[in-house]
Amino acid sequence: MTAKFEILKGKALSAAIKGRAKVAATFTQREHQLALSCLVHVDEHHDVIYLNRLFEVTPQNYRGGLMKWAAAYGKCKFDSKAGEFTYVKGKKSDLEAAAKIAPANYQKESSQDTTQAEFDEVKALEKVIERFEDKDASPSVVQALKAALRVAKGQNMTVVEGSKAAA
Repeated sequence: MTAKFEILKGKALSAAIKGRAKVAATFTQREHQLALSCLVHVDEHHDVIYLNRLFEVTPQNYRGGLMKWAAAYGKCKFDSKAGEFTYVKGKKSDLEAAAKIAPANYQKESSQDTTQAEFDEVKALEKVIERFEDKDASPSVVQALKAALRVAKGQNMTVVEGSKAAA
């Protein structure tokens, strides 16, 4: 096996793991300090230079959190084509909220947010019916969709010509 670094064993491996734990514990706090300082700089100077520098040195697996966090709380957005942050004139920042959550935790929290807006059957059917009517769909299909809309609205069904459905 060829590696570009020394393979650790025994006590050296154990010591390195302990040292890594200390580094990992302070990483989130230090990243938060640097990122918030960058947002303050953006706010004061309308310049994203430090935010882009921080992005460049941020480990790949933390970049998504930094991009979303900075765009959510700072006067900036991330230009995915250019691969960098840009200043957004007129956008409001929320440095107080940014101070409460680290970029490393922002993505985790937002990705764990599984609450979805409740599906509105009535609105969805109304849109579908409108589209079908605009496209001159067959009248029988439109009538069937309107019947489904009445059901979604909780209205009683009426007997449709030629069917045995109860009112």
